[in-house]
Amino acid sequence: MTIHVPKAPCDADVADQALPLFGTVNNAQRLLRLSLPYPVANAALRGQPVTAEVNDAVTIAWRTWCQLYVRGLAFSPDMTFRLPDTVEAAYQAMNELSEQEAAEWRRVKGRIHVMGAS
Repeated sequence: MTIHVPKAPCDADVADQALPLFGTVNNAQRLLRLSLPYPVANAALRGQPVTAEVNDAVTIAWRTWCQLYVRGLAFSPDMTFRLPDTVEAAYQAMNELSEQEAAEWRRVKGRIHVMGAS
């Protein structure tokens, strides 16, 4: 007897922004430091239903990367950063952006949507 594990699509901004920005699932896995198997990461980044654990892992990685990008740290040579333990902590980190950082993220976010549309 199998146990049913509820699934749901990843956060909308992950599916809408991450894959268009990074271009491929492999790039997204590498830059977001996702240790998920390729088929699972592929499903998550394409907005297909995944488990809550996968959704949390992808959302945490995306939110952390966004925070670091806005602060100019996402493309540092060593790419060292520690992912928060929970989605709430990742959102909290994004909420702690200054007004200038938040304005920069809104500008970048708009550019990501334009890249995804082409």
